[in-house]
Amino acid sequence: MNDLSAFRVQHLVLLVGTNPLPNYVAALLLAAEQGDVYLLHTANTLQVAERLSAQIHKKRHDLTFIPWEIHKSDPQRIEQQMKRLARKLGPNAQVGLNYTGGSKPMAVQSYHSLRTAFPRGIFSYLDADTLSLVIEAPGLPTQQIFVGQSVAVDFETLFALHDYEIPHPRQEAKQPQFCRSLVDVHLTSQGMRDWYTWRRTLSQAAPLLPGAAQYPTLRPVIEAFVDLSQGQTPLEDGVAKALGFTSLRSCADFFKGKWLEEYAFDALASQTEVLKLRDWGIGLQPQKPGQRPFELDIAAIRGYQLFAISCMATDRAAKAKEHLLEVFVRARQIGGDEARFAVVCLVDNYQALQDEVSETWNAQDKIRVFGREHLPDLAQHFQEWITTASQIR
Repeated sequence: MNDLSAFRVQHLVLLVGTNPLPNYVAALLLAAEQGDVYLLHTANTLQVAERLSAQIHKKRHDLTFIPWEIHKSDPQRIEQQMKRLARKLGPNAQVGLNYTGGSKPMAVQSYHSLRTAFPRGIFSYLDADTLSLVIEAPGLPTQQIFVGQSVAVDFETLFALHDYEIPHPRQEAKQPQFCRSLVDVHLTSQGMRDWYTWRRTLSQAAPLLPGAAQYPTLRPVIEAFVDLSQGQTPLEDGVAKALGFTSLRSCADFFKGKWLEEYAFDALASQTEVLKLRDWGIGLQPQKPGQRPFELDIAAIRGYQLFAISCMATDRAAKAKEHLLEVFVRARQIGGDEARFAVVCLVDNYQALQDEVSETWNAQDKIRVFGREHLPDLAQHFQEWITTASQIR
């Protein structure tokens, strides 16, 4: 971690917007011991400020939090409110402003007012693309200090900042070896079609396991059924129970696409130590009273940066795009501009899909599409993606 001691201040001013994560990071890095943190909020973001102070307090019991309401857009009113704050602080106060959050009028006017009142103040913002604090301090050139892993955030804290509760997700993949056999089947279009054809038989009253004579492309999974049966002739109920289900028919969702989630999660989990992930899980289900629940297939945090992965066993780009859009919206809501997003699918022309959504959603370098050709070495592709996106040094 780079030394930030020269930039810590006794009175730290933060602009509170709809995403409190940058404020959380800035407070932990820039507030001096026993310091005061002024949370500049609008009428609509008071509750965000309250959640923010509660989460920071868990890490920094020494800090005092002062909410300070300002207008969202009226420059004259903001100026008046900032002058009142400056008078409260006094002319000799050691003041810093981090203006990452809030509206543009809030940022411009608060900077102007405090810069005028405190010419020796320290002014900063958190750059989401470089995971760096950009700092303007008296007598020094502008500093750009990498802070990517200086603050570690877990799922509980990240979601609590947005008023969500989240049961800690599962951290071990189910049946990774069996899921690998399904990857082998889906590496060819014919294998994928034959698997789909056999899956349709699960709607029958008494479905049977596939046979090698009828489905030669399914040999990897047929052999996996034998392994699940400890080398004996596999039976339908025995295979289902070995997979954790009551009957072969009840395996339908798992066989349809959940297997790809488990395979992808196992690939990610194998990299947790190498990547020094702070938290990771599968099937995250954030909960907030009065709101429709949603789920993130797979997620991980490195430092304070959220990585969210959606999985869909489809070779149709339009279907993969739908899944990617959902994870893009939800994960950006929680992880802010620092968040990165990916979809794991069976699309062959994955680069075209990645280019399309990156341009359409103005999300260059924030989105990855992992297609069929990535599946055999997915763990290494995840490592490369996260290493690049999190600026690992």
